[in-house]
Amino acid sequence: MSTAYDYAAGDLLARPHTYFYSTFGGAALLEAWRAQRLETARWFDATATAPEPGAAPADGACRLFAATAARLVPAESHEALQVVAQLVQRFEVTKRVYGAYDAALRPVDREDFRVLVRYVAFGDLLECAYRVSRRLPCLNALLKLNDILGAHREALPAPWRSAAARLQREELHHVAALAEAAGVA
Repeated sequence: MSTAYDYAAGDLLARPHTYFYSTFGGAALLEAWRAQRLETARWFDATATAPEPGAAPADGACRLFAATAARLVPAESHEALQVVAQLVQRFEVTKRVYGAYDAALRPVDREDFRVLVRYVAFGDLLECAYRVSRRLPCLNALLKLNDILGAHREALPAPWRSAAARLQREELHHVAALAEAAGVA
């Protein structure tokens, strides 16, 4: 029996999934998830263009994500991981990435969440935080973020698609490593 992976479909910016009471899909759902991620990564790679020099997003959120990722080194990782944990909590509530956050890491403008480049930048932070800490909430948030990127892939600017493809593959890699460590690979 073939199962579809429906979590990466629809307008997930306007109507985010809650993921509450998701039905158990077993091995078929995991295979559908894996196939969706591989197909999405291939699509991103096939449609990507080279990033323009200095094309990093300049909004407050992307600067916050990059600065936090840079602090995920042993000497500063505790404080940086606390920031990541707060951002993950905010993301888990809304499934949205906002343009700017205040000192308490609350969104400054709750209507400013449609810029997909921010989702890639936040995904980079989540992947880095998971790689450094192995904290499952980071990987869990990355999975949901990748659902959003997959659902809105055609709206993501082409220079950001290679990075989005890498996020899809990193998620697959991290989940495979977890499965192997648990002896279920």
